[in-house]
Amino acid sequence: MSELQPEIYKYEPLTALDGGKDGLDSIKKIIFEAHAFLVQKGILLLETGHDQKDQIKKIIDDCGNYEDVVFKKDYSGYYRIVCMRKK
Repeated sequence: MSELQPEIYKYEPLTALDGGKDGLDSIKKIIFEAHAFLVQKGILLLETGHDQKDQIKKIIDDCGNYEDVVFKKDYSGYYRIVCMRKK
């Protein structure tokens, strides 16, 4: 947190900036809880950190509530979007 630019940490809520030890607390919570709010075959779309693809894939697999998982690259060539369908 101390390395963030002032224009970020002064105006963003702490929960939006602090993702826990591995930076994935919020993503884990969303993945594990969102299926309860999605209609059958509903789609969950998330923006992720540029280096989190493998960790997020494991979270999705551990959750077991999604299929058709697709990671998409941004214009810089980083995987930044993940799309999954509720089983």
